[in-house]
Amino acid sequence: MSFTINVGASDVHWVPNRSSFDVILRLDGQLLTLLKLPDVLQKQLTNAIKVWSYMNVTQLRLPQSGRLRFLKNELSVDVRVSSHPTRLGESLVLRILDQSQKNIELNKKLK
Repeated sequence: MSFTINVGASDVHWVPNRSSFDVILRLDGQLLTLLKLPDVLQKQLTNAIKVWSYMNVTQLRLPQSGRLRFLKNELSVDVRVSSHPTRLGESLVLRILDQSQKNIELNKKLK
């Protein structure tokens, strides 16, 4: 997760395929395949992320959402997690919300 934050990715997609499990980053609006993992790892990794984000690991047929938070270099990072059932297994999307980024007020931005 630290790598994805360092490169500025906004999302991490975990996509099951017939013979692999792809980890895809959304970076500047483009989807870039980072890893192609063996499909046998899909269930274990999906369950681990669902546990960390307080999601029901036994629910495989309905979409779910959850969140997790961790510290990176003493800065809080929020991750919103959503799962979506597919014919090949669950697909996950992890939206990275870096809390260290300052929010710019609209009035200040327009001036």
